[in-house]
Amino acid sequence: MEKTNIQVNPDVCTICSSCQLRCSFVYTGAFNPLKAHIVVEPGSIIFTDDCVANCHLCADYCVYGALTRKE
Repeated sequence: MEKTNIQVNPDVCTICSSCQLRCSFVYTGAFNPLKAHIVVEPGSIIFTDDCVANCHLCADYCVYGALTRKE
């Protein structure tokens, strides 16, 4: 899924999993990156088909700037 409200910069991603942990907790009630609606791998950040269109939790909690909100 392409996110129109989030700018993705995988080059600065450290794979800290904070975006995945926040997503999984909000949508499933568990801190489990495997249940997140975002997949983070070296060199790529992918939003799954389950990702909510206007959600921006991952960008709000990305401390390294790999995900930022578009205005």
